[in-house]
Amino acid sequence: MTAWADANFDHSFFPLSSGHNGLQCIACHTSGTYGTIPANCFSCHDNDYQQAPGHAGSFPTTCDECHTVTTWQNATFDHGVFPLSGGHNGPTCQQCHTGGTYGTIPSDCVFCHQADYIEAPSHVASNFPQDCETCHSITVWSNATFDHSFFPLSGGHNGLQCIACHTTGVFATIPADCFSCHQSDYNAAPDHQSLNFPRDCQSCHDTSNWQNTNFFHSFPLNGPHGGRDCGECHVSGTTEDFSCYGSCHEHTQSDAARDHSEVSGYAYDFQLCLSCHPDGRS
Repeated sequence: MTAWADANFDHSFFPLSSGHNGLQCIACHTSGTYGTIPANCFSCHDNDYQQAPGHAGSFPTTCDECHTVTTWQNATFDHGVFPLSGGHNGPTCQQCHTGGTYGTIPSDCVFCHQADYIEAPSHVASNFPQDCETCHSITVWSNATFDHSFFPLSGGHNGLQCIACHTTGVFATIPADCFSCHQSDYNAAPDHQSLNFPRDCQSCHDTSNWQNTNFFHSFPLNGPHGGRDCGECHVSGTTEDFSCYGSCHEHTQSDAARDHSEVSGYAYDFQLCLSCHPDGRS
């Protein structure tokens, strides 16, 4: 009522802030009528959408998902569904969204890295698993590592090619006992088969070297017992069966009991024999 000029209009239902501030009404109300027009971004920015690289027919038309009212440039998108860190930081959208659409795509590595898998040495031929993150990281595709802590690759197991143990070409779990891999070593070793040596190889061998075996022999191998072949005492062909008398010495069990009658409560025990015959001699 004060003056006809300097009119004001309450535009609070659509704040004219930042990039919308200072525009002429006709810039948005392009038809020349000033009734209600759609408030969504695309209604005014259809032309911007069509001209933006890769947008038409691919990007969603909800512009405020990437753009702000401050400036049309420097758009950002919340890619929290698949963090773009490490080697995933920097590629263009089209490098992953190769179909030209920017909706949800599979997040497993091999979907994007199938070509890398195929070109990598031994991967296809050896049927490597396709869950790439088992060995690779998102930082760099090279220098892959695999956590083999369930079977430490130390000593003689260190530095071998995977195929040396996974001989079938499948890299799933294989038996962890020594004999599964070292059966040919067992068969070729002197006396092992003929004397029915146990197959728990670690009783004598370690992972450092297949040679230089060490076995704890509860019966001392000193004096005349030293340097003999196992079969001289283990005459039945089993490593568990041995006795001081009978097959090795002149006594039978009854003779030993008679000749040692002075020993109260005599009963055969090789520890008892050693108490009087410490070096195996009479």
